[in-house]
Amino acid sequence: MTLANSSSVQSIKRYLKHAESCGVDCVPLLNSAGIDLTDLNDNTHRVDNDSLLVFLRAAIIASGDPCFGLNASHLIQTDTFDILGYIALNCSTLREAMEQVIRYESVSGSNGVTELLPIDQQVLIRWRSSVEDELIQRHAEENVIASWFRYARQIVNVDDHPIAIWFSHAAPDLNDLAIYQNTFNCEVKFDQAYSGILINAQQLDTPFPQANRDMLKVFQQQAQQQLEQQKSATPSHNVSSKVTSLIRLMMNDGIPSKELIAEQLGVSGRTLQRQLEQEGAVYKDLLKNTRQEMAEYYLQKTSLTIEAISKKIGFADVRSFQRSFKQWTGSTPGNYR
Repeated sequence: MTLANSSSVQSIKRYLKHAESCGVDCVPLLNSAGIDLTDLNDNTHRVDNDSLLVFLRAAIIASGDPCFGLNASHLIQTDTFDILGYIALNCSTLREAMEQVIRYESVSGSNGVTELLPIDQQVLIRWRSSVEDELIQRHAEENVIASWFRYARQIVNVDDHPIAIWFSHAAPDLNDLAIYQNTFNCEVKFDQAYSGILINAQQLDTPFPQANRDMLKVFQQQAQQQLEQQKSATPSHNVSSKVTSLIRLMMNDGIPSKELIAEQLGVSGRTLQRQLEQEGAVYKDLLKNTRQEMAEYYLQKTSLTIEAISKKIGFADVRSFQRSFKQWTGSTPGNYR
């Protein structure tokens, strides 16, 4: 087992507790997956991802619960947090919390990636599973998204309602739809391009009432130490995706420099450049591609004026945007729309 191919013990606890509440004897399932039950009492222990997925698939099937992942989110409590949960709890706003999640996500596990996708005046907080097994992918996405929702409402005490919940998988049986409605109390859409929580962009600045800067620093230091252990044991993992997500998130305040992104990731600009090179990426290209992707989306999917779009992706004036967009696509923004 490597640090990069493992997850925190807390990542399995909600699934384990829910399976047991469904009457499943989890000990044989854990043994078959190569997981020692006693290890789960040690919050510093790491669970091999392959073993975690073997257990999760068996638990989903044995439970007989068609909404296993969704229902497991009901068990979110502080004792099921890993360090990422405590970091988010002590942030000042949702925006800061998402920056920290993107930065330290691999400390919790490597089975998915968080991204922020701007959509008109809205933002989709997306979780993209890296698991190929469709059964596990569906339940993992439902659990993560429902856990985020419950975390904000029950733990952080943020009462803002999302606009909608998106899932990329097909709708469940009609008899199960009420469970989704009761969980989220907002519109739930299936067969979407992505899975995530759709919110108004201004909700990113929602204050967290329990924010504590001193505690945040303590947990950040602990997470950074774990991150350094991962980096020393394995090559950089999915850095390009994290950089792209941070560019989208920070574009609201102007074009972020490579050094500013590196600071958010807790590394030097030189280290970030080296990590991107290991993935065959260059920061300048990631920035350009992200701005182009955002521009194309706004032109195709929103009614924003070209002037408004140019400002949202960091251009000082419309002419500069029009010139760059034509270089990117061979078309003017107006013709593209």
